[in-house]
Amino acid sequence: MAEQAPDEFIWCEDCGQYHDSECPELGPLVTVQDSFVLSRARSSLPNSLEIRQVADGQEGVFVMRRLVKRTRFGPFEAKRVPYLEKEGAFPLKIFQNNAVVVCYDSSSEEDCNWMMLVRPAADHTHQNLTAYQQDDGVYFNTSQDVFPGTELRVWYGAFYAKKMEKPMLRPPLLPAPLPDLVETSDTTGTHMPPVAEENNAGDMLSHLDETATAAMPQEEEEEEEESLVGPDEEKVFNPPAAQPVRKRVQGRGRRAKGRRPGATGSKSKGERGRDPQGETH
Repeated sequence: MAEQAPDEFIWCEDCGQYHDSECPELGPLVTVQDSFVLSRARSSLPNSLEIRQVADGQEGVFVMRRLVKRTRFGPFEAKRVPYLEKEGAFPLKIFQNNAVVVCYDSSSEEDCNWMMLVRPAADHTHQNLTAYQQDDGVYFNTSQDVFPGTELRVWYGAFYAKKMEKPMLRPPLLPAPLPDLVETSDTTGTHMPPVAEENNAGDMLSHLDETATAAMPQEEEEEEEESLVGPDEEKVFNPPAAQPVRKRVQGRGRRAKGRRPGATGSKSKGERGRDPQGETH
């Protein structure tokens, strides 16, 4: 058997010999592993919150007990650097009075507290935390009551977003309603555009005149029939009650029609030929 270098064997302190595995006389060693140590970010999580798996293998911070509006978390803890080589989805900065800007490096869980695990809101309906700067730190405030089972989602406050040059999450603007161009006529119930109604007022009056003119021939026939009937016949021959009475349509601008000259002359001639006793001269 070829000799093997001593560094390829395990030295046994008990028997004082090298072995290629555990000691054949004493047996294997008992190994004790270290306990699992949470990162600084995970170990600083408050008892009222928990970390859960969300879509796409990501993690989010969820509420276990109700949080009332204006509950504050913070300050945000992370390594402070003069600039960031690459900004994440939710960068944070401190704006100092001397116009110096300090950035938070939240790339490592060992350098940050649990607030780095809060996901940013992608829509105004998701946001329930507002990030803002106060003195020399950044805090998260609840913007509404947050109930158990709800994920915390954060976005910038109005003043802080302006400094960060980030947009605010607002509901989408609805398009303005189009003006109602169609109006209903009170008399006819028909629809007519207002402009056409104003411009065609004269046309409507002309239409009424045409309607009245169309009814005039019927009225003239009625007047001619009345002129051919004498006074005595009007007393004897009364129209039956069952006959419908025709309504006369008064047209605009219709001139009064006189009786026919022939009928009036014959009627007057008959009246002159009779004396009070009914004798003819």
